[in-house]
Amino acid sequence: MHTQDYSNRLALTRGEASELLGLSAVTIDRLTKRGLLRPSRATRRPLYAIAELHRFLNESTADLPSSSPGANGIGGNLPKRGGETDGKVN
Repeated sequence: MHTQDYSNRLALTRGEASELLGLSAVTIDRLTKRGLLRPSRATRRPLYAIAELHRFLNESTADLPSSSPGANGIGGNLPKRGGETDGKVN
């Protein structure tokens, strides 16, 4: 599976966010409806900020044992936020 480089992007479409997280677009919709993901509604279609995807992953994995980023198959391909150099999702 080819993953695009989103490192120069601030936000992603629903489809791009689902590809990056390894989830279906329907799951992205369900997470949004439950309030677990908060897209920007500034445009006709929701945009998911990279920082929001990081926040979601951090909050949803807070109770899991410590492991390397992406070890569970989720989030290993997220672009780094400014200042991150060790590959960890903060």
